Amino acid sequence: MKPTKPSASKAPSVFQNAVKNMRAQAVESIKRQALDKQGLTTLDLPKGLELFKMKKSLDLKIDILPVILKKDDPIEKIRKGSAYYRRRYGIHRNVGGGDKTRLCLKLTFGKPCPICEVWTELRKGKDRNDPLVRAVSASARDMYLVFDPEDKKVKLLDASVFGFGKYLDAEISARDATGTMDNWIADYTEDGGRLVLRTEEDKGGGFAFIKTARIDIVRRGVDLSKYLDPDFDFEKLFKVQTYDQLADEFNEIHDGSDEGESTEKEVMDDEDKKDDEDENKTSSDEDEESKEKEGTNEVIEIDDEIIESISTMDYSDLNDMAEYYRIGIPKDLQEQNPKNKKKLRSWLREELEQRKEALEKMGVKEPQSNEQDNECPAGGTFGEDCDTLPECNSCKKWDECSDAS
Repeated sequence: MKPTKPSASKAPSVFQNAVKNMRAQAVESIKRQALDKQGLTTLDLPKGLELFKMKKSLDLKIDILPVILKKDDPIEKIRKGSAYYRRRYGIHRNVGGGDKTRLCLKLTFGKPCPICEVWTELRKGKDRNDPLVRAVSASARDMYLVFDPEDKKVKLLDASVFGFGKYLDAEISARDATGTMDNWIADYTEDGGRLVLRTEEDKGGGFAFIKTARIDIVRRGVDLSKYLDPDFDFEKLFKVQTYDQLADEFNEIHDGSDEGESTEKEVMDDEDKKDDEDENKTSSDEDEESKEKEGTNEVIEIDDEIIESISTMDYSDLNDMAEYYRIGIPKDLQEQNPKNKKKLRSWLREELEQRKEALEKMGVKEPQSNEQDNECPAGGTFGEDCDTLPECNSCKKWDECSDAS
């Protein structure tokens, strides 16, 4: 008897739809994972919208598109229904056992944030530049819906206020004060303003990153009406967590004991302290505190070359360096004049030298070389393979690698 011939249609009918959709699902999954760090574990980009990547350039062009707000902006106090050009929000890094990045509820929505509450408690009796304080501090960022003139696509520009937003704010303020804002940056007509950026690679702190050096605003000469999206909503991009969810995730690294009925805040404070004490046992309280700082924060290193460069810096560079190292400039040195500039240089040099000495006591050594610091721990290419490797989600060098990409 001849064997029964298998049905030619049975197998395809079982797998047809699954195989048909497999490629698209795989591509979307890879994109989601690649965006999970800069894509920000804080943002969920809709299909078809990609991030605008900053790069080293003498004339990087960006066209900002206006967005109709679907809700009141609680941070910049812009009313629902208004057209606006950005959404400012905040993030916390180093959250939970996987060192994830999460939205700051206070700087994003103006609501109570459990991590900010921990930061407030840590500030009591400590300097704002204390490494442990800085480890849980929030960072401000901006989102812009932009048109990329280079490849004719609408993209999302997500940038730090420190690296981009403050420069744009300064340019807008200066033009407004002098009456030279002839081409508003979010005007979609031909008379609208196009941003032309000069960006450069900076090697401050022992690593390379892209820094905005200058922003010019020029007449665009191109109408962008066809790229406007009346339904685009910044708020829909946020990956929102409740207060309790964020508090639980912040404590994730300390999970394993549910004894007692401590309050949520006590758990965050006490368990954090216990974890660091167990990991960095020393013979004195002072050493213990130093080790605690070392174990809970990614420290910005300071080398002698950076300190020496202070002697040639102008006010702008001095302020940038102070902000980069999160050093508050005394009020009596903030007024710009030749005498103050000399004092500010001397003061900042002394501050950084003291910081460097303190870091060395904590065991943080001066970086050996930029090449060594700019190596990918996972074996990829630093500044090029950011967010493409599984290890990127927990990489200690992600910030530097992202800035250098």
